Amino acid sequence: MKVLQKKIDWRVVISSVVFGIILTAGFAKLSFISRVTMMWLDLIVINGGYCLWLGHHYVQHSRPWGLLCFPIMYLIGSYFFAPHYMWYFVVIYLGVAYLAWSMGRSNNN
Repeated sequence: MKVLQKKIDWRVVISSVVFGIILTAGFAKLSFISRVTMMWLDLIVINGGYCLWLGHHYVQHSRPWGLLCFPIMYLIGSYFFAPHYMWYFVVIYLGVAYLAWSMGRSNNN
C-alpha cells in the first residue's frame, strides 16, 4: 500500500478532479455564464493552462502516465455536465499535456 501511495501524485489527482469535474460542472450549471464564456474561459484558458502545467510538472517527476489523469477527469465531468461537443476537448487536453511534457524533456536533455 505504501508503494502505491508513493507512485500516486495526490496533488495532481485532486487538482484534476477540481479542474476536470467540479469546475466543468460549475461553469455548466451556473446560469449567468454563457456557453461562449464557458468555451473561452474554462475550456481554453483555465484547462489549457492546467494542461501546460501538468506536462511541465511531469517533466520534473518523470511519470508520464499521470498525463492521463486530467483528461479522464474532464471526460467524466463533461459527460455528466457539459454538451456533447465538448467531449472532443479530451483529446486536445491530452495532446497539449503530452506536448508540454515532451518539449520539456527535450530541453532537459
